[in-house]
Amino acid sequence: MKENSKTRKEDLRSRITKKIIADKFCELLKTKKFDSITVSELAEMCEINRGTFYLYFEDLNNLYEKIQNDFIGKFKNSLMPLFLAKKDNLTDNDYILEILKTLYNNKEITGAILGDNIAKKFVKELMNIARQLVLTIYPKFFANKNKKDFENFFNYSSAGALILIVNWVKSDFKENVHTLADTLEGLLSASLAYLN
Repeated sequence: MKENSKTRKEDLRSRITKKIIADKFCELLKTKKFDSITVSELAEMCEINRGTFYLYFEDLNNLYEKIQNDFIGKFKNSLMPLFLAKKDNLTDNDYILEILKTLYNNKEITGAILGDNIAKKFVKELMNIARQLVLTIYPKFFANKNKKDFENFFNYSSAGALILIVNWVKSDFKENVHTLADTLEGLLSASLAYLN
């Protein structure tokens, strides 16, 4: 029984330490380019030694990849109920709002990754998730269009949406989530004329 309790304490301590390392790394990414961050600098910020860092991560690339993968998992999980919904009454605003809420609720990671030092691989992964959403949902409403039409629509509308979202992140999320969702929905609705 004591062994189990000891293991749980160590697991909790490990999770806390990994979270501190990830949080401090995201703080650094807001002000420095990835290539200029060192393990020593990060360890000092976390008040740990380098060995503790290497106990949990192979290197900074491994840490960054894990942060991105964790966030992408959260992003997919937040959108999954909308993917699976069989409701025809879901609006574009429902999808947009869920995306923005997920970004907002993970401000530190979003700010670090979509701020000035945009991680292209990460953005590409998020865009692929959004592309799947469009290619899954929109054919139900525009049966006369083909996959290429939906790809063109997505590429056009997502480029503008991405710029607005990145600017929102860079402004430290000053605009209200609902206001930005309404703006994006209005612009998306205007570009839907292409599919009609």
